[in-house]
Amino acid sequence: MNTKELRIGNYIKSGTGFYKVVALSTDGIEATTKINDNILYMGTNTIYSGIELTKQWLIDFGFIRFGSNEDENDIYCIRNHDEVWIIDTGNSFILDEFEFKIKFVHQLQNLYFALTNEELIKPQTF
Repeated sequence: MNTKELRIGNYIKSGTGFYKVVALSTDGIEATTKINDNILYMGTNTIYSGIELTKQWLIDFGFIRFGSNEDENDIYCIRNHDEVWIIDTGNSFILDEFEFKIKFVHQLQNLYFALTNEELIKPQTF
């Protein structure tokens, strides 16, 4: 995974586990997760990948289904920020205003920050 597409606080995965980026360097990515109230640290030698964005991730971030468009695609918006609209086309998610396809959770986090200057986090983090 390329460190240039990440920010500290982004969610990524390694194997079947989800992690939060805590440091980025030329050496790689450092991330943590929480297991049974213990913090597990993963160093730069770990292989990470993006987490595929799903409806459940949108809901976990606080997005709500607002309705559907003329193509009957579900439209999601997030509370307190009606400028962030996500369209579920069935095979991809699109940031409405820009028609930008969002494949991974970290991409949504980065776009949300760029639009609102606020972090997009899950209430129960790992």
